[in-house]
Amino acid sequence: MRNSLCHKTFEIKWNALINEFPACEQYLTRVLYSCKSSWACYAINQNFTAVIQSTQRVESTNKIIKDRLNRSSCLTDVVKEVQRIFDQQSKKAILNECKNEIPTRGIPSIMDEYFPELDKILREYLTPQILQKQRDQMAQSLCYDVELIEDWLPLLEVSISLIVSKKN
Repeated sequence: MRNSLCHKTFEIKWNALINEFPACEQYLTRVLYSCKSSWACYAINQNFTAVIQSTQRVESTNKIIKDRLNRSSCLTDVVKEVQRIFDQQSKKAILNECKNEIPTRGIPSIMDEYFPELDKILREYLTPQILQKQRDQMAQSLCYDVELIEDWLPLLEVSISLIVSKKN
């Protein structure tokens, strides 16, 4: 009865339960039936998920907390680490959105025009799915805006100082 996905089926099975156990009818009706929307599957399964459940994000967050937390750890350090991970995930999502905005599928002649020999080699060694990903990435590379940086040494110093500060 609890696992019935249809309201009518639930009601039929509920009535059968009441008929089978008349001594419990008052309790079942007053306590359980009044809150059926919180435990009956037909009421709580409103979204189609194909019976798929995911706890991946929670599991990764719990792992971070477990790795960072010990007897001497400060709660603020744990919060900072979780926030850092969430910020990284957010940056990756934004980057993926930007990449997906670049039209790569509608440009079939790029491989033939600019990379014919490479495409021939790739077709020989890659599976169709990986080949398509490689072609998309190569087509994307032609859509980048490039800016020539003549004085690039200060950029290296910034990168090195960032690396040193992270190690400390």
